[in-house]
Amino acid sequence: MSNFPSVLRAESPALSPEDLAFFEEKIRPVLIEHCYECHSPESKAIKGGLLVHSREALATGGDSGPAVIPGDVDESLLLSAMKFESFEMPPQGKLPEQILNDFETWIKRGAPDPRDGEAPQRHTGIDLDAGREFWAFQPLTTPELPEVSGVEEPVDRFILAKLNEAGLSQNGPADAEVLLRRVYYDLTGLPPSPEQVRTFAADSSPKAYARIVDRLLASREFGERWGRHWLDVARYADSTGGGRSRIYRNSWRYRDYVIDSFQADKPYDQFIREQLAGDLLPYESVEQAAEQLTGCGFLMLGPHNYELQDKALLRMEVVDEQIDTLGKAFLGMTIGCARCHDHKFDPIPAADYYALAGIFRSTKSVGPGNVAEWITQEIPMPPEQQARYDEYRRELNSLEAQLADVTNRLKELNPRADARSISPRLLAGIVNDEPKLIGDWKGSTSNPKYVGQEYVHDQNTAKGANSAVFEVQLAEPGQYEIRVAYSSGSNRTSAAPVTISDQTGELATLTINQKPAPPIDGLFVSLGSFELQSSKAEPVRITVGTAGTSGVVIVDAVQLLSSQLLSERDELQRSSLLNATVDLEAVAEARRLKQKKQELTEQISTLKKDAPPAPEEVMAVREEVPDEIGDTELCIRGNIRNLGPVIPRGVLQVATTGDATIRSSQSGRLELAEWIASPENPLTARVMVNRIWHHLFGAGIVRTVDNFGSTGELPSHPQLLDYLAVDFIRNNWSVKSLIRQIVLSRTYRISGQTESQLKSTIDPENRLLAYFPRRRADAEFLRDALLQISGRLEESHGGNTVPNGTNSEFDFTYSDRHRSVYLPVFRNRLHPMLAVFDFPDPNLVQGKRTNTTLATQALYMMNSSLILELAEETAQQLLTDTGRDRQERVEWLYRSALGRAPSADEQELADRFLNTSKPNDSPEVWTMLTQSLFCSPEFRFID
Repeated sequence: MSNFPSVLRAESPALSPEDLAFFEEKIRPVLIEHCYECHSPESKAIKGGLLVHSREALATGGDSGPAVIPGDVDESLLLSAMKFESFEMPPQGKLPEQILNDFETWIKRGAPDPRDGEAPQRHTGIDLDAGREFWAFQPLTTPELPEVSGVEEPVDRFILAKLNEAGLSQNGPADAEVLLRRVYYDLTGLPPSPEQVRTFAADSSPKAYARIVDRLLASREFGERWGRHWLDVARYADSTGGGRSRIYRNSWRYRDYVIDSFQADKPYDQFIREQLAGDLLPYESVEQAAEQLTGCGFLMLGPHNYELQDKALLRMEVVDEQIDTLGKAFLGMTIGCARCHDHKFDPIPAADYYALAGIFRSTKSVGPGNVAEWITQEIPMPPEQQARYDEYRRELNSLEAQLADVTNRLKELNPRADARSISPRLLAGIVNDEPKLIGDWKGSTSNPKYVGQEYVHDQNTAKGANSAVFEVQLAEPGQYEIRVAYSSGSNRTSAAPVTISDQTGELATLTINQKPAPPIDGLFVSLGSFELQSSKAEPVRITVGTAGTSGVVIVDAVQLLSSQLLSERDELQRSSLLNATVDLEAVAEARRLKQKKQELTEQISTLKKDAPPAPEEVMAVREEVPDEIGDTELCIRGNIRNLGPVIPRGVLQVATTGDATIRSSQSGRLELAEWIASPENPLTARVMVNRIWHHLFGAGIVRTVDNFGSTGELPSHPQLLDYLAVDFIRNNWSVKSLIRQIVLSRTYRISGQTESQLKSTIDPENRLLAYFPRRRADAEFLRDALLQISGRLEESHGGNTVPNGTNSEFDFTYSDRHRSVYLPVFRNRLHPMLAVFDFPDPNLVQGKRTNTTLATQALYMMNSSLILELAEETAQQLLTDTGRDRQERVEWLYRSALGRAPSADEQELADRFLNTSKPNDSPEVWTMLTQSLFCSPEFRFID
């Protein structure tokens, strides 16, 4: 297979995939859109002598000196100009803060820039036929097996053929203990028990190893181990990330779906279809429908800022993240780089990006709202269960509709049902809620029971200086009951003085205890009946004072009811605020409606107590409404408001033959899924086979597992990759079959690096696999192994591990002891141990984890309270078992932690160390011995 023609290959410095993606997604589009007009070789006049079209141009700078100094934010003039600190660029206006932050991050990272010194060219199109000559886009073929003497397995024949060409030989088989720990780590992510190590080492049967492989492949732990590998690719998390990170309540369902899929050995092509279009696939049972729908969570799990107020931009940001993710996950292609322009390195025109964007813009992923919501769907239930629930909902909806109708009619009949809605004008002459205030009073509406627009209080200050006077003009003199309204509370006064006077003078002074709720309708207290008369000059006055009070004094309203009104059907009329125009029929109807309201409320409560289980929800996309389904315009330079021609929905042209247009009344996700999962697709099987090889050997046949493009690495064994890809498809896309084939091979079972190989200059990176590569154990293995050795690993599997009521990742406490795959993954706050030992960034597709060696890792093993606690529990477990002597305990500890028995020297050293304690074999000294093994490099590496 040939590579790209040189015209399509990037002549650029070696950049990490992360640096390249950051530049292409965050930096280049901004330079093109905002800077090239005045600062590129094609500008009519180059402003300030500055060019920005290449890394050399930025380093040289213009009239003021270098524009970018890698790593130095303060001295990089480009950034200071963008911040309007020196110059003001671009002159149209300061760019958004996020863009400035991106440029600052880029400079801190060393300003990685793949552009050489040539001037940018106008779009001339991409030669797709030339692009198809690149190895990754060549059709899959079945290569002939190399002739190699002494081996039969295809994997070994391809590997040994390359070694023979290089004049290298392959190591012999690994020790039984080393091999067992290796295969347990790879297939289950847990260490073998001492009994399993001892049994396997003593079993000389030629089929012993194959039996163990088959047992491990069938175990639940296999699904958990390999499901976690895929969750790295799927950028799985339980929170949205971003500024105000929110909890994904149902993401765990997708996690369990992935684990179950690998455990059941679901064909990988079906796995793809369900994740991209599970809601559109046919099904034979509700269980299958639920499973397929859950798979759609793959498209929902991205790190999105749901608070973004530009909803059109939010929609496109989600689409972009979905395209970028599926490109890397399934195809090993950085499709997202074509959002703003044709891909600079791979044969992917911007039109292909927007062909895919049309598919995902026709898919509903984000709901409405000031703070938008992600889309969820109800999980289908069995027909009988669904019928019961539907009947329950119909009955509940009917009762709630009746209750709403009764409630509305009550409000119409009796305005006092909501006291705050009382119109003072309607009650003029009877109710006064606007007193004359003397002194310093403060308005409030914090208590829901009050008459007017608000009530006032004296702030519990200036006692004696504050008072409030209600003045009421009477239509005629007579006997009146006087009522005073207040809002109750524990901080109120127990003796608010109220003085009553009319034109004859002062009639009475009474006090009101404002702590308990008012007895009349929760609003008023009666002061009694008084013979009252008034004139224009001398109205009836009810004065609320504050002198001598302790506690807050409340002033709300007063009400005067005439003896004539009170004498007619006294009980009914006392429940009304109306005066001489009381509608007694309306009052009676209100009483009947109140009774009906109570009955309906009780019926609803009873119905809910016996409610059948409601459908549960799952994060899953759905099809857009018909009017929103269709092709979309190309966004010039990625600007959603600078639209170009409409691009028909479709797939990557370079990886297909014939017409790739999608003609469908649906979004096109189903056709996209079928295209990706097709045996004819040149990328899909290769990418997945390479991922599996990477997890078993620590490096893929293509080491850039998420990038099969021209900026990625070339395969070390292209014929082996194609052979395994074809075999993968032929075996019904079975992941377990492929893994079994590889781990049973001679190549997987060889020993590690020897002293002579360490000094060899031929194949120093061991790309040809002359020996088995030593690998650093991942974070999950370290934590899970410690829990298992100490006997504290919980055996429960799956389910929601983010407790109900958790509203923020920042106040979450990691306390459970499930396997690490079940720990919540928060984008802003990972489990401390996972964060220290290179857990992947859940914001990104990361099929290949970073591998660091840092002092913090050793310090964590030495000082972490978790490690100390588990070492103590392991030691306590050893000392409790009286059936073992000291030597047997030391051997058990070594086999548990390191997968092997201690050497004679190690046994003697352990004895001497244990003898230093007083008394001998104290829990403290066994804890220290245990922790020393946990801290050893051998525990943290897999040979």
